[in-house]
Amino acid sequence: TYWNATEEERQKIEKKIAFYVQSSNLSRKESLDKLYKTMATIGQKAQERGLTPEILESLLNEDD
Repeated sequence: TYWNATEEERQKIEKKIAFYVQSSNLSRKESLDKLYKTMATIGQKAQERGLTPEILESLLNEDD
């Protein structure tokens, strides 16, 4: 997951996402700010619905 990634991996992810978000004419900083806000909102909603870090890790490690 993003939060378990190394700093280098996070920067790569951020650059890729920023590139796609910039297509809406936002600056890189604005794009990253928007990304972080969206991620925080998603995380908050997931916690409100009962998702814990342990449950998330279990879901991410499931084999299909």
